[in-house]
Amino acid sequence: MFTNSLHTNLSFSEGLPNVFPAGSGVRIMSYGPFRGLRGTIHTIFSPDPQEPLCFYFVAIEGAQLKEPVWFEYDELELICAPLVALPASEYSLG
Repeated sequence: MFTNSLHTNLSFSEGLPNVFPAGSGVRIMSYGPFRGLRGTIHTIFSPDPQEPLCFYFVAIEGAQLKEPVWFEYDELELICAPLVALPASEYSLG
């Protein structure tokens, strides 16, 4: 069983393009008691960063269970990516 002490072992600059980043809002699509609920990704685990298989440790909103739960990559749908502040040098208003 995985524990919440695992850390992301993917480098998003060179990782898989379809991996959702930590902090993303997701909807649970798997058939089970959490189907349709929303949550936030806390941790990502991939046994092999070259393969599309990965697991997400998700804090579920509105569930009686207060601990995050592990989900396989195909059980989640991205609903919002985390906001990222750009340095002032990367944009211009005029």
